[in-house]
Amino acid sequence: MDEKIGAWPIFYLSSEELVAGRDNRHLDFRLSIMRVEQGQTVAIVISTVCITHNWFGRAYMQLIRPFHRWGLKLLIRQAILAGRL
Repeated sequence: MDEKIGAWPIFYLSSEELVAGRDNRHLDFRLSIMRVEQGQTVAIVISTVCITHNWFGRAYMQLIRPFHRWGLKLLIRQAILAGRL
């Protein structure tokens, strides 16, 4: 699959979930966006997982962590504006 969300390749895509991310020698990153329906209520559940492999990956995560929530909100806002969510 050659599709991307933002800068990340999509690993899995269904009507309920999207999993994207990237692997490199410093860290492996995954983003999951899942649509959950309960009756007439629809919720979006966002999860991220990052596995660091070395000191550079750990340092990068320390630097990016304060901006993590802001970046996810931006990503979701862009997806809504594009009609993807």
